[in-house]
This record gives sequence, C-alpha cells and structure tokens, in this order.
Amino acid sequence: MRHRSISSTSGCLSNDHCPVYGAIGKFLRNHSARWAIVRVAIALAVMVTGAIGGVVITYLSAGEISVNAHLFVGLAMTALIAISAALAPVIQHGSNWARYIHTGINLCLVAFFSWQLLTGLQIVQ
Repeated sequence: MRHRSISSTSGCLSNDHCPVYGAIGKFLRNHSARWAIVRVAIALAVMVTGAIGGVVITYLSAGEISVNAHLFVGLAMTALIAISAALAPVIQHGSNWARYIHTGINLCLVAFFSWQLLTGLQIVQ
C-alpha cells in the first residue's frame, strides 16, 4: 500500500489534486507576482523622477548645475536601480546568479543613498 501524506493547510491528500489549494494557490501566486511587478515599477518610477527632479530643482534654484560627486552618484544610482529592477523577472525564474547580483546592487544602493543624504545636506546648507 502506498503511503500518502495529508497536507496540513487544506486537508487534501496532495497539493496537485486539491481543488481548494489549486485555485487559491494559483490566485495567490499570480497575485503576489503582479504586486511584485507593481512594487518594482513604482520604485523605478520614483527613482528616475527623483533624479530628474533633483537636477531640475537645482537648476531652477541655483541657475546652474554644478558637476560634482553628488551628481555622478545620483546618476549611478538611477542606472543601478534600473539594472536591479531588470533582474527581477530573472530572479522569479529561479536564477541564483541574478539574485546575488540583485542583492549586491541593492547593498551598493544603500551605501549610495547614505552618501547622497550626507552630500545633499552639505549642498543645501
């Protein structure tokens, strides 16, 4: 006799043949994937808009764009967040190399955000 285990979440004998798990599980997987894409799109839109807005506001208030490290780090951050967002679909397909690169880029972004905060405060004062 073949041994079957009962799923603890739905009481079905198998996740493949359980109508409750199948319908709800499929919905939750699709819903989660959709929201992940929306979160990535919002983060990308905010970053790009912030980079362009920062340059425009600086030009309007100072009358010029000073070329310094703050500008270049901001542009690098914009490129890195776009690359990080582009890796999201590859990560969803289970690629570990993309996950490691994504994590490394995001750690760099945290450091760059800190740099931007400090240099931005110096520029404003």
